[in-house]
Amino acid sequence: PLFPWRQMLRFSTFAGLLATCVAFPTGYPCIGPCPGYPLPSRRLGYPLIGSPSSNVRLEIFGDNLCAFTRASWPTVKALADHYENASLEIRVHWFPLPYHHNAYFVGMADHWIGTNISPEKLFEFADVIFENQDDLLNGAVNLTEPEVHTRIAGYAQSVGISVDLFTAAMANRTTDLVTRVGWKLAATRGVYETPNFFLNGFRVGEPYKANTGTPNITGWTALIDPLLATSPA
Repeated sequence: PLFPWRQMLRFSTFAGLLATCVAFPTGYPCIGPCPGYPLPSRRLGYPLIGSPSSNVRLEIFGDNLCAFTRASWPTVKALADHYENASLEIRVHWFPLPYHHNAYFVGMADHWIGTNISPEKLFEFADVIFENQDDLLNGAVNLTEPEVHTRIAGYAQSVGISVDLFTAAMANRTTDLVTRVGWKLAATRGVYETPNFFLNGFRVGEPYKANTGTPNITGWTALIDPLLATSPA
């Protein structure tokens, strides 16, 4: 039988949250700066459209090396186009899954680009990674960690990012820590697979399961339009 990855990941996420609750019964571990883990200096996640003041918020937790996230991405982008002028924020969180080899390195790149360059450049980079997923999965099984970094740097360069600047960022401890904090945020939300969607803070199932990468926003508009219609002007 296949190894039960999903069940093991659910258990490990639950065990981590349980340990946090036991160690920090208030639910807020490390009030004040944690040793080695600075508190985020900004709200986590990266806006695809909208702003924090938008009345409705759709959050997506995705993995750049996940085939299901890649299949859902055209629909997410179609939603962004459809609601560009609405009071809707679409915010993307990158959650590298441990069984997608090299996903963490891509996650580091995602966070650094989104934080230090711009969300717009981040989503350009994400498009390139989705197009070249297999080169960082099956196509990278024999590569060393520095060789993987070099390959990712090439994708960053293709969207106009300096290789030297990118390479220095990937070696920077802060880039690693920011990526870990983003991952831990997802764990506290109960995320264990990708993509995961939250609408106004509540987890919602993907109304249209995208298996082919063909955009389909009909199910989403049925969920979002009533919220926009009843939210304050």
